[in-house]
Amino acid sequence: MFWIEALVVLAVVMGWSASARAGCSSTSGLPMVINYGSMAVSNALAVGAVVPGTERPFRLVGTCTGLYNIDVVACPASAQAVSGMTGVYQTGLAGVGMRMRAQDGTPLVGVGTCATTSSLGKTSATGAYDVSGSFELVKTGVVRLGP
Repeated sequence: MFWIEALVVLAVVMGWSASARAGCSSTSGLPMVINYGSMAVSNALAVGAVVPGTERPFRLVGTCTGLYNIDVVACPASAQAVSGMTGVYQTGLAGVGMRMRAQDGTPLVGVGTCATTSSLGKTSATGAYDVSGSFELVKTGVVRLGP
């Protein structure tokens, strides 16, 4: 097993962001920091498997004025996708990637300009939203100690 230190600060380290629009406000859930602290990644863990104990749920609640029944999206601003792994993006830690899932478990896919493939849900007919999902770390290859 390798021990690694991982602090995932969303929108800074990972570059993940929710699509911000004028007239939208988030009343809860942002900013979000996930601190994994010290953790072990077994050499026996299969590539593509979720690192045990790294799933973290989140919930975003807010309102968008004048934006009704539109997708609430989140995607990495500039992360690089891991080839062959849907919705998994590089983290800067060798052998460890990160994936964000919608509440139904669907991996969010897309980089830069978010699309409906990175939708957490929709705003209501009044512009309100209450969406949730999860973050998880995924073994992408041989794990090496971080910097």
